[in-house]
Formats: sequence, C-alpha cells, structure tokens
Amino acid sequence: MTESDDKKAAKPEGIDQNAPALGPPTFATVAMAVGAGYILILFLFGLIGVVFAVPAGLTVLAGLVSASVGLAQKRNRRGPYRRRHIAVFVVSLALAAFLLPGLGTIRTLNLHCRMRVAVTGGQEELQAWAMEVLARPRDPMQEDGSGWRIPREECSRQVRRLNPKRIRIERSYGNDREIVRLMYGGGFFHWNIGIGPPDAIGDLAVKAKVADCVWFRWCDGICCWFPD
Repeated sequence: MTESDDKKAAKPEGIDQNAPALGPPTFATVAMAVGAGYILILFLFGLIGVVFAVPAGLTVLAGLVSASVGLAQKRNRRGPYRRRHIAVFVVSLALAAFLLPGLGTIRTLNLHCRMRVAVTGGQEELQAWAMEVLARPRDPMQEDGSGWRIPREECSRQVRRLNPKRIRIERSYGNDREIVRLMYGGGFFHWNIGIGPPDAIGDLAVKAKVADCVWFRWCDGICCWFPD
C-alpha cells in the first residue's frame, strides 16, 4: 500500500459511514427490561406493583421511540445487527401495546389473583366455603345497605390468607341470587372476586360491561372484575 493510499484511508471520507451499529439501542433494551420487570412484580405482588405503573409505562413508551428511531436508520436494517434491532422494536411494541392502555395491568392482576387462590387452596375450596356461608342465617351478620358483612373470624383459613379488604354477601348483577364478594384495593383502583353458585353470576359479564368494568370468568360460579 502506498503512502497516498494510507492518507486516503485516514481521511473521514475513506471510512464507511454506513457501517451497521454495534448492537440494539441501549436505552430501548433497558426499557424492555423495565417493562418485563414491572409485569413480573405485578404478577408476584399484586397491588404493590401498581405504584410502578406510570413510570414503567412511560419508560416502555420512551424505549419504543428509541427503538423506532434506531430502526428508521438504514444502517440498522442491514448487516449482522439487523435481527437484533428488529427484535428490540417488536418486543418494545408488544410491551407498549400490552401495558399502555391499562388492560395489561388489569390482566396481570387477574392472573395474580388466580395464582393466589391456587396456592392457598384452589378455586374449589374457595367456592365450597362461599356456599357454606351463603347457607348460614343472616342474623349474626351486619348489614351495611349493600349487603351483609362477614366477620373475618368466620372466614376460612384460605380467605384469611387471601386477605381481602372487605368480605360481604350481596346480590349479583343481573339476577336476585346472592354471591360472596371479596374486595381488594380502594379508591381509584380496586377489584373484586365473586363466588357463588353457577347461575348466580351467569349475567355478570353483560352487566359488568354496562357498568364499565373489565370482567374475567374463572369457572362456573367464580369471577373477577375490575373498574374500567
């Protein structure tokens, strides 16, 4: 190689300006980890994880913007790092679509509730306790205008472990049958588990939608719903 060739190679115009980047956008990758971590915390700890909803959602959105900007550059759509950039963009888009509308948080909380019921004894045990409570006389219970409150000392070991904020018997949506309602949270964000005979909550999905609620059917006689 001649001296002139060495000088040409040393000049900026002699360097390939279109070389692919050395990997996916760092911020977008970190944002993906934050979004996935938020979902995991929400699934494991329930309401504790909700406090991170806003910062996690904003971080995921910023990561999606970062991934979009990186993928918009031609150099990142070719070469050995193309798949990495595309993968980061697709995962960021999926996380944003899952979390940002809020339904992702609600779906994850629903899975958290089902997981807690499963590890504390299962849905069959919970429904058997509810049916026993519904068969008791109402005289010892306290009526609060919306139903009858069930004292915690009359709850099963499973229900005490589930630790709802309030427990009461009330009429289900759509008919005059009674269900046991376990209520969690309060104020802006709360959710409910309804347990009763199968025909007591048959119309709950329709009424919940009318009442701007998001409803999940677990099995015949058990459901979970959230305010929208």
